[in-house]
Amino acid sequence: MIEKITQPVLENTERTQIMLVPSLKDAAHDDVFPQPPLPAIDNERVWCFANPSTIMLQEITIAITTTDILFDMSKTGATAFG
Repeated sequence: MIEKITQPVLENTERTQIMLVPSLKDAAHDDVFPQPPLPAIDNERVWCFANPSTIMLQEITIAITTTDILFDMSKTGATAFG
């Protein structure tokens, strides 16, 4: 299934790399956090990460998650002033 989505992108680009991170809303994953990575794809341009993850690109560390903490905080009133 994932190959059907990634293949057209990879065929039409030369340098694009795809990073896949599972979501708590995915039908294919249990609704638990943290989540393991999606099954590996046999393509060196497709990367599968756990949720949450950290990656390093050269000297920059990037944190990745599909959890929308700002949306959750806004629903609880945690961002109210005064």
